[in-house]
Amino acid sequence: MFAYPVDLTPDANDAGESSVLVTAPDLPGFVTYGDDAEAALRWARDALVVWAAQRMDARQDMPHASPAAGRPVVQMPIGAALKVLVHQAMRADRVTQVELARRLGRDPKTVRRILDFEHASPPDQLEAALIALGRRTVVYVEPVKPAA
Repeated sequence: MFAYPVDLTPDANDAGESSVLVTAPDLPGFVTYGDDAEAALRWARDALVVWAAQRMDARQDMPHASPAAGRPVVQMPIGAALKVLVHQAMRADRVTQVELARRLGRDPKTVRRILDFEHASPPDQLEAALIALGRRTVVYVEPVKPAA
C-alpha cells in the first residue's frame, strides 16, 4: 500500500561530489537524494511521508502508483499509511474531525493526533478510526525478491 516506483539518477553537485537523485513520476514535486543508491532510497522513504503530509494538508488524496516496471519501489511505513487511509476515508465520507471524535467517543485532540505524522499513534487506535469510518483493515505479508 502506497508503494511508488522511483527513478534513481546519478548526480554531482557544484563541488563535484557525487550523489543519487530520487524522483517519483507518480508524485509531482517529489525529489530527494542520498550519497549512494541505498542512502537515497532510505531518504526517499522519509520524503514520501513528508510528501503525504503535504498532500493531506492540501486536502488531497494520494495518487495511485504506476507499475514498477523494473524500477526500485519506495513504500510508505505502515503507521503513516494508516493515517493516510483515515484521512482519505474522512474525505470520501465528508466526516469532520469532530464527527470522527464523536464516533470514537474521544476528544477531538485524539483525532488531530491520529492525523499527525509527528505523533506515533498506536495501530489499534488507527484501526478503531477506520472502523468508525466503516472500513476494515486487512493485513498480509508477501515475500520480497532479493536484489539481483
